[in-house]
Amino acid sequence: MNVVIVACLALSISVSTFASSSITATKSITIGIENINYYPLYAHNETEGTYTGYVPELLSQFGDAYGYQVTYKALPIKRLYKMFYSGEVDAKFPDSNLWNLDSRAGRPITYSLPVIELEEVMFVQPQDKQLKLNSFNKLGIIRGVTPWKLSSAIESGQIKVVEADNPERLLEMVFKGRVQGVIMDQNVGRFLLSQMDDNISLAINTRLLESEGGSYHLSNINNPDIIRDFNDYLSTYSSEVKALQEKYGIKPPY
Repeated sequence: MNVVIVACLALSISVSTFASSSITATKSITIGIENINYYPLYAHNETEGTYTGYVPELLSQFGDAYGYQVTYKALPIKRLYKMFYSGEVDAKFPDSNLWNLDSRAGRPITYSLPVIELEEVMFVQPQDKQLKLNSFNKLGIIRGVTPWKLSSAIESGQIKVVEADNPERLLEMVFKGRVQGVIMDQNVGRFLLSQMDDNISLAINTRLLESEGGSYHLSNINNPDIIRDFNDYLSTYSSEVKALQEKYGIKPPY
């Protein structure tokens, strides 16, 4: 089921910070988002109809400051790509020019400055903490995600990819031995594990994956003014952005 969430209903955010400089909202934009729980970065809850975490609060403050009425359309990742390419949503988050290279080739996509610098790690069973890449053969990923850091080993057939619909399911699959590991932002993985069964205990393997590199961006195809305004917001309101990063424990991207 597709869920459209109005930012002002999904978040209880004070906009007093921007009261003196905000523009009356006259422009409506729909941002396509992933319908998963990736908190503290972002989390969509279909039952409650909410979108919470660092990213929605950031986007809501951007909208208040630059006169955008922001709504969200939560979709499975593969369908989100289709609706983004067809123009059924005005922007997409998260996005990266390193993902799904074949499908985005030749499309005039505009990307924002980095919004989040990912700290991607490989979550494994404790006994696999020192496992090396030549002994790793089964990776769990969220359906539709591009594990680009391991693309060579995947394309060669060394690593088999197993998909699941949400991050929590992937962590369970690692715990039960159905996959050897899952790539996930370190903060997200630790938060989700803290919310799961106490018996589920996983470790981080630093040998299988380079943690540095990779960032999340806001993207747009038909209206680059959105990205121009968003980039300007990140610069002009850098102190407010930094405060949000500290609130959610987000690593600054620059």
